[in-house]
Amino acid sequence: MLEQEEVAKIVSSLFDERSTNAEIISVNVNEDTDADGGEILRVKVVFSAEGDRLDSSLTSSFLRYLRPKLSELGIERFPVMSFISVQDSGSAAA
Repeated sequence: MLEQEEVAKIVSSLFDERSTNAEIISVNVNEDTDADGGEILRVKVVFSAEGDRLDSSLTSSFLRYLRPKLSELGIERFPVMSFISVQDSGSAAA
């Protein structure tokens, strides 16, 4: 559980550094296994932004900045990211 909290903090920090038009509502991190048996982290970021959209440069490059930070902590699971607007998530406290 501590690892998941650390990952959520890193994701929040990176998101705040790189986003100019959005705010994080929540970050949910769960360990999982992909279809090939690989260990992954499912990372769900719920955000609020004008027009309920993120800049595509943020989402397309996010893993490039996240993976090295996870490696520094010894976390080798591959993060599978989902960015969902608060409106699409169905609740403000997702």
